[in-house]
Amino acid sequence: MSHCLKANLYLICAVAVLGVGATRSWTQQESPKSTSVGVQAATVVLKHYALNSHALEAGTQQPLPNNGAWSLGKVPPAACSQIKETCVEVFYEVPAESVRCSWVVVLNADGPDGKFLEENDDTER
Repeated sequence: MSHCLKANLYLICAVAVLGVGATRSWTQQESPKSTSVGVQAATVVLKHYALNSHALEAGTQQPLPNNGAWSLGKVPPAACSQIKETCVEVFYEVPAESVRCSWVVVLNADGPDGKFLEENDDTER
């Protein structure tokens, strides 16, 4: 199985695990709606971004491992202050590599997509 296929399979599995509530890092409050917001936010990111197995991590000059973890920010981002729709910050972190990708996402109420308001420099790699 190719490295890229393995990376994408891992990301799909990670979203599936989060969908059944296997992690508490998604929830700002302990409720099913918060969990679904986290899954929707990760799904939006995965629709627009893919783990690039050819991009090298700046510190190690090695490909970014695909064993990161997804989470939601606990504090509403400043970029969301004037937004009426559901707006969250979602993270993909690989602590061993000191990588923390961050996206501020406005989620569509009527579908599984959204728009990006902000992203950090790690997402570009």
